[in-house]
Amino acid sequence: CCGCCPQDPSHYKLTGTHLSITTPLPARCGPIPCCYGHEYHIDNIDLTYIVDADIKGEAPNCFHKILCCGRNRDHVQIKTSADSGKELVLERGQGEPVSRTIMNQVEEAQRMERD
Repeated sequence: CCGCCPQDPSHYKLTGTHLSITTPLPARCGPIPCCYGHEYHIDNIDLTYIVDADIKGEAPNCFHKILCCGRNRDHVQIKTSADSGKELVLERGQGEPVSRTIMNQVEEAQRMERD
């Protein structure tokens, strides 16, 4: 889309044993969301399989910012031992605290698994 289709932020729910990531997949006509055809995808991840959570910041390109009201995003890349990993897309500035919270909960879940 030449950088003109914005990526919507994900939503997450963190419990004592699982991380659930909901990724919206709205139908769009360019940058404008349509009123029909919206989808979403939910990934449920067992915390005992999470190995690492890294953050990648992304700034919109000039074309995106001028024409489509682009926003900065933080991408939390969650690596698991079972597959290539998952990605959580968040608003700018939320990546570091969310990554830290996830990794703290992962340590707790893995500690309980060992006991």
